[in-house]
Amino acid sequence: MAANLLIEGPTMRMELTVADGIMAYQPQVASLVTTIRTFRAGLALTRLRLIDQGGGVWLYRWDLADGRVWRQNLHPVNQAFFQTFNVTNEFLEAEYSQHRVVRSAIQDAMLGIALTRLDVTWT
Repeated sequence: MAANLLIEGPTMRMELTVADGIMAYQPQVASLVTTIRTFRAGLALTRLRLIDQGGGVWLYRWDLADGRVWRQNLHPVNQAFFQTFNVTNEFLEAEYSQHRVVRSAIQDAMLGIALTRLDVTWT
């Protein structure tokens, strides 16, 4: 079974699908939320997603207000992740380095609380 969580703030809406029994106030979820909020503070993000593509592959994608998009496939195997990149936009190192922390937090949540879907939007 899975649980759908909704976390909303004045400018953020976060929808997650995690293991049944996981609640929004638990440390693993709170840590993920904090990491995503910190990432957003440094960039003009409009959306951040983790989408099940089937076959054990997830699309990790984030969109910036200026139209640039980061796309990456994550494929978990034995507590590690194969990764492919489909990034055609240019990114500054400062932008790219910030996302590594978020990607790691998402990967930890996939393994720790069975995160299978994430959709975060900002207004």
